[in-house]
Amino acid sequence: MNPLPSTAPLVSVVIPAYKARWLPQALESVRRQTHRPLEVVVCDDSATGHVQAAVEAFAARADFPVRYARNPERLWEMRSTARAIGLAEGEYIKFLHDDDVLHEDCIATLLESFAQVPGLALATARRRLVDEAGMPLPDELPTAFPADHDVCIDGRDLIDFFADHTLNFLGEPSVALCRHAPLLAMGDQLAVLDGVRIAWLADLSLYVKLLRHGAVAISARPLVDFRISRQQFSQRGRDQPGIADDWHETFRQALRRLGWYRGATPGRWPWHRWTAASPRGRSICRRHWNRPWPSPRRAGRCWTGRHGAGSPPRSGGPCRPACAACPGPAWRSPSAPAASPPPTCGARRPAWPDTPPPTMRSAAA
Repeated sequence: MNPLPSTAPLVSVVIPAYKARWLPQALESVRRQTHRPLEVVVCDDSATGHVQAAVEAFAARADFPVRYARNPERLWEMRSTARAIGLAEGEYIKFLHDDDVLHEDCIATLLESFAQVPGLALATARRRLVDEAGMPLPDELPTAFPADHDVCIDGRDLIDFFADHTLNFLGEPSVALCRHAPLLAMGDQLAVLDGVRIAWLADLSLYVKLLRHGAVAISARPLVDFRISRQQFSQRGRDQPGIADDWHETFRQALRRLGWYRGATPGRWPWHRWTAASPRGRSICRRHWNRPWPSPRRAGRCWTGRHGAGSPPRSGGPCRPACAACPGPAWRSPSAPAASPPPTCGARRPAWPDTPPPTMRSAAA
């Protein structure tokens, strides 16, 4: 390990635990972090003693404080997270779910973003999907990372985007790091918007509350292994496509009622490079990608879901001509200059900003 100087900020890793099966791997990934000082706070939401046993075994060999607390009742994920935040002492909070794994430089890389960007509210990173055995899985297109480089996005611009498209490319909580103080101010209302607890978009609900106060920096390099398993609450969404649709609409309407949505004003867009490499090798407009394979939710539709069913895509590429709302080209050649304006869509026709948001320097550079 390469510990940072003693002046480095304390980072609290908070774990709302209820699945003991992969918890030792999650804890061990914290111990392998290059950043110090650290502490771990585990709130046990399980009905057995397996989580406690795993935490006690880990604490015996950890070189930093490990705090354990059993919840007095079942709090579920976000309220258990809120309790762990209240017990934490660090200047920064790193979220970690009990079945995910941090890459060894995850915390150090995310902290570097705060050093580079004054007033940053949130730092996240691309995540790698893995199965129950830890083997890599293909990314999920609705939440895939939207760029091939590190980016810094204005928080208010991103809230506008989420008010129209509830596509969480920021990642699950395990990829996120932020300052402790704003979370403490939220109390146990991390996932509450306008008095409504947003059950199916809890992570986005938390993110937009942070983004009101600053930008987000996103690392294009995967720093977390996010595990897909049938023990997750989100498995219900995979088994029952569309079960969360009402919650998506509730989230979007809450942003409007709160007055956080400024509308689809031209010239205000989250990122300034609009193309990303598709699994089929094409470079396409991320907003208007017609998926080239059947999907129970969006088969034959513009990937945003805003433009109706249309006709099935002919080539599996950009929504031209399958998406009736995109009459103009929605594709840019990979050889086009990076500074050239992005393709436009007949639905909203955004103007290219005169001054694009800053691009983060890669931590590995």
